[in-house]
Amino acid sequence: MGIKKIFYQRKAFTLIELLGVIFIITLIATTVFLSISNSRQKGREIKKINNINQIQIALENYKRVEGTYPDSIVSGQSLIGSSTGVTFMSQVPSNLNDTDMTCGDSSYNYSSSDDGDSYFMYFCLAEKVENYTAGLKKVTPAGISSPTSPVFDSSNWAVGSGTLSKTTYGGSFSFTQNGLTSENERVLGTNPFGQESVVWETRPVGDNNADGGWNSVYTDMPIDSTKMYRFSVWFKKTSVDSSGRVYLGLRGYSGSTNTGVFILTTGASNTNPYFFYRNISDFDKDKWYLIVGHTHPHNTAATVASVDSGVYDVDGNKVFAANDFKWKADNNYTIHRTYHYYSTISTPRLQFFDPRIYIVDGSEPSVEEMLQNLVLDVH
Repeated sequence: MGIKKIFYQRKAFTLIELLGVIFIITLIATTVFLSISNSRQKGREIKKINNINQIQIALENYKRVEGTYPDSIVSGQSLIGSSTGVTFMSQVPSNLNDTDMTCGDSSYNYSSSDDGDSYFMYFCLAEKVENYTAGLKKVTPAGISSPTSPVFDSSNWAVGSGTLSKTTYGGSFSFTQNGLTSENERVLGTNPFGQESVVWETRPVGDNNADGGWNSVYTDMPIDSTKMYRFSVWFKKTSVDSSGRVYLGLRGYSGSTNTGVFILTTGASNTNPYFFYRNISDFDKDKWYLIVGHTHPHNTAATVASVDSGVYDVDGNKVFAANDFKWKADNNYTIHRTYHYYSTISTPRLQFFDPRIYIVDGSEPSVEEMLQNLVLDVH
């Protein structure tokens, strides 16, 4: 009986099979690439934390020996004692923030306080590392924290006239005009840091009344009466003529009723409270000033205004004092109000910029940071 030979002819891969193989290979390659990329990114973020820890150790050693923190640190350079000549760090590491990150920056933005007893600097994390969340980080002698954003700001300001409604321009806050529409103009101007920004310009008609500025809407700004809040605004006189006054104030609402707040120094109730008001003739032309005031918790024992309250010129000098207030226990809303008032002529001009309210809990930027434009979110 002969042997029957059976031959099997091998079929070629079909197009679908080839596509399936290519898909699997691509998927494996992508997974490996992403794994390597994630590992590298994680390593980069860990290195950022390690660099910051090294800088903090060097700064504490500097303070211990020199008595104060250094005035500045420069990436790539040595950290050497100003009086002893001791080298505390042979080379300050560079900031590893990526340039395409929203909070990235090419330097640490290090700054020390006037008395040298504190400092702050910033860096950015692209992703969560250990106990640190992603995003902008603030470094102080107390450690690493996430800086807070203002609970009230002007991020929706746009060029235009009169009242600015959040329903029209978006954002979280509305600004109701003080005075006539013609007295309130938002224009492109130069902010305190030399950048082009939208500023709110007052153009009084000379009727010795409301001449420009705004009241915010109370329902936009709920508050907790057990907490301290900081109010601020920049202003500049751009005209030679100086008729009228500049104001920064608030109101304390209980529901929809303006029940007022307490004057911190006397405990008296006030339904028309101002942190500061003064004749604009007392200010230099074309020079920016920052007004800062605080409203304290309703149960505070303090009777003296915060050391940070006052009016600062663009160079950081406190030129005038300001009033502080404290909430009433049932206050649950407030407003930010900034005015030009009582001009008897039509030629004076004021510009306002960057109104803010912060909760004061240690995560807010210091006044010094605001003056030096180190809050990293100027509009």
